[in-house]
Amino acid sequence: MDQTLSSIAHRLEILKELAELRCSAPHDSLPTLPTFPPLATEISSLEQRTKDVRAQIALEHATHARTQSILDDLDRQHELLLHMVANRPKHLPLVARDSGAVDEGAGVEKEGRRGVEREAGDAAGMGADRKKVLGNSGALNRGGVPAAGGKRAGEKKGEEVAKPVKARVATTVAPVTVAEFDALPKYLLVGRLNRDRINELFAEFNKVVFDKLAILRFPQAKMSKEQRDIFWEHRKADVEETKGKTFITEKDIKDKERWSKSEFRLNPVGRSTIAIMRHLGRIKEVRGGGHTRIVIM
Repeated sequence: MDQTLSSIAHRLEILKELAELRCSAPHDSLPTLPTFPPLATEISSLEQRTKDVRAQIALEHATHARTQSILDDLDRQHELLLHMVANRPKHLPLVARDSGAVDEGAGVEKEGRRGVEREAGDAAGMGADRKKVLGNSGALNRGGVPAAGGKRAGEKKGEEVAKPVKARVATTVAPVTVAEFDALPKYLLVGRLNRDRINELFAEFNKVVFDKLAILRFPQAKMSKEQRDIFWEHRKADVEETKGKTFITEKDIKDKERWSKSEFRLNPVGRSTIAIMRHLGRIKEVRGGGHTRIVIM
């Protein structure tokens, strides 16, 4: 485009020289020639068009610079989004994935739910076996007391007894939200703990709980000596404040290398993590009898 403009300007100069050469009169008499006014008008028109073209080119250059800046910003934003997708925190809710990977915290909670359902199924099976042994559940014992599951004489047959609803027992510690992390006191953040690291430690703690529950729900007839010792030690540590709740002890965390692959430890970072759980109301500690029980709320 610059070459075109230069060529037009050069031709305009040539036209001016030709106009002067064709005129035999003095230079001052050029405007009086009959051919001069149309030529002067055409030259002025060409000069105006040249100015317009230059202005349009300058505008296009500015637009191109702004467009390039926008493209650079979009490229940087795209790189940031790719980095966020590749480094998604494990505790976030699952989305549809091709690999079908399962979040560790969600997996622990799902396994705990399955264990509760298996436990309920075992209890139902024990109730059925008990009925087989006792025979008719409505029969009275020798002392006139109705047998287990039976009805008293004054009760109607069609009357249904309302079954108590069993409350769901928490088996996992929920991850920390952004609002909860921002409200944490600074003295709890030992070793420059950030939210992602805290949630990773929560997931490792949940692994210990899940592995402990797996041992407790294992059939006693098939337990090894070590598993049986863990089972009875847990029964002895169970007190009134822990009845019907999921808990582990600090001894479980110290001795977990024999039965769990969790990396949670009672080092300063681990104790700070337990303090954060307690501060957020995820757990409570029950002491006594030589044990420190960590009860999941």
